[in-house]
This record gives sequence, C-alpha cells and structure tokens, in this order.
Amino acid sequence: MAKAKSSKNQAKEFFEALRIMEAEKGIPAEYIAEKISAAIVVALRKDYGTTENINCIIDCENEIFKVTLRKDIVEEVEDPRVQILREEAKAQYKAKANAEFVEIEMDTRQFGRIVATTAKHV
Repeated sequence: MAKAKSSKNQAKEFFEALRIMEAEKGIPAEYIAEKISAAIVVALRKDYGTTENINCIIDCENEIFKVTLRKDIVEEVEDPRVQILREEAKAQYKAKANAEFVEIEMDTRQFGRIVATTAKHV
C-alpha cells in the first residue's frame, strides 16, 4: 500500500511544477499561481455555498500554499457553513475567548484535481 505524501512534500512538488511550467512555457509562475488560487476560491465557494470566507494564498517566492475558511464565532449557530460555536472554536482551533472569528486551515491535498485542471487551461 502506497503512503500518502505529506502536505509539505506536495507543496514542494507544486512549486517545482510551477517553475517547470514557467521555464518550458514562458508563463510566469506568479500568473499561474494567481489563476489557480482564483479557481480554488471559486470551487470552494460553490462547495461551501458561501460567497465569502474562503482565502487562498499561493506565495511562489516563499513556497506557501495555504487555504483557509473563516467562520464567525457565535453562541448559537444559524448557518454552519459560516459560523461555529464558541466552545468548538476554543476546543478545536484554540480560539481566544474574545475572538470574533476563526481561520480554519483546509487540507490542500484535496485540491489536486482543481489545480491540475486549472494549470492545464492556463
């Protein structure tokens, strides 16, 4: 059984692929990263049924690939897509007692298909 690659290794491979595409196709890696980032945000907004609260950072220079979902901390959840109970935010994400929201880092390994499709189109 094959071992799953760590997110750190995948990020390294992702940025290496951007550099290769830049060298072979002459397309700046930052441009490709910007398009991929936009595609991820659009896809996740559709999946989560929200128009905001998704943030994707792809920093080619520092090799940072991070996607977060922002949820408001509330005492009673009316919309679980964009809200989280205060107790849950404290327990799962170590939110401060007086915090208004929490940034939940998403597993970027699940975005492989989106990234591949977008890169192909670019």
